[in-house]
Amino acid sequence: MARRRKPPEEHENHERWLVSYADFITLLFAFFVVMYAVSSVNEGKYRVLSETLSTVFSAEPR
Repeated sequence: MARRRKPPEEHENHERWLVSYADFITLLFAFFVVMYAVSSVNEGKYRVLSETLSTVFSAEPR
């Protein structure tokens, strides 16, 4: 009689939470970078950017 082989044990990934945690930390970092960038906006540069974007997006298509 032949012995039955045990099915190979599947590797359980106990560190799956680490991917979600790393993604959360990356998003949190990006949020604070954006908040810092917005907090130190030069009003003159912001006005020029606003006018330029308004002009570009209100232009007639060719």
